[in-house]
Amino acid sequence: MSTEQSSSNKWLIGCLIAGAVGVLLCGGVVVFFGLMGYRAAQQFGPEFNKQMQQIQYAQTWQGPEEDAGPEQLFPPAIGAWTLSGHDDAAAIPELAIDRDGLHGTYESAGTTINVYAYRVPMTEQTQVFDAAAAAIDGAGYTTQQKSNVDLGSWHLLTFSFNPPEKIGRMWWANEWLFVTMTETPAANLEGFETDYLDAIQTSSSGAVEELEQYTPPQLQEPEAPVEPVPVEPQAEATESAPGEPEAAPSDPETAEPAPADPDAQETAPAEPTPGN
Repeated sequence: MSTEQSSSNKWLIGCLIAGAVGVLLCGGVVVFFGLMGYRAAQQFGPEFNKQMQQIQYAQTWQGPEEDAGPEQLFPPAIGAWTLSGHDDAAAIPELAIDRDGLHGTYESAGTTINVYAYRVPMTEQTQVFDAAAAAIDGAGYTTQQKSNVDLGSWHLLTFSFNPPEKIGRMWWANEWLFVTMTETPAANLEGFETDYLDAIQTSSSGAVEELEQYTPPQLQEPEAPVEPVPVEPQAEATESAPGEPEAAPSDPETAEPAPADPDAQETAPAEPTPGN
């Protein structure tokens, strides 16, 4: 084999090897990103579905009346939790909240959850959440964590900090803000929040009943046809000559004979004149 042929073969083999490596690298990149996408879907898919459910719940949630009092805002029991008391001490310095509201306390198996209720209009809710997040950041806690989701019609801030150890949630919708806090990390705060919101929302059973009773016109049963009332035939009226009165109906038993027509009467023979 000549030197030129040997060089050509080496060049060809080198090209084949480089091409194979390139294919493997490109395929490896595709497989790598495909694997990362699969793992991301497994990791973030349930969280995404969970947030979508929360958004749908907030959109259908019917808040209590604007002037709702403690009797409606703090039911005697929320599932396994029992109301131990309520007052109007609604300030939360840890979250920079200092506004009028109501505060209730629920207990179950030695665990306490504090519930705060406020009226917060749409124009103020972002400011309230931003102030709470800033207060947590500036408190100098040893450990702190928070997550904020703001969709305009629904706003949620979850947080935890230590010391003192506290876990909480700020939930806003329909101009109502509710804050739930506990010192027990094992407490199912989210489950309690859902049960609490279900218990205090305005009942819409009346609207549901009206909707169930309503039947669209095209689905209503057709009305039965109305049978015509039989009408007895009437005798035809006899036309009268102008100027003559209409003839009254004749009764064969009582009717008087009609006067004879002078034209139709026969002329009686004249009596003979005496003397003729």
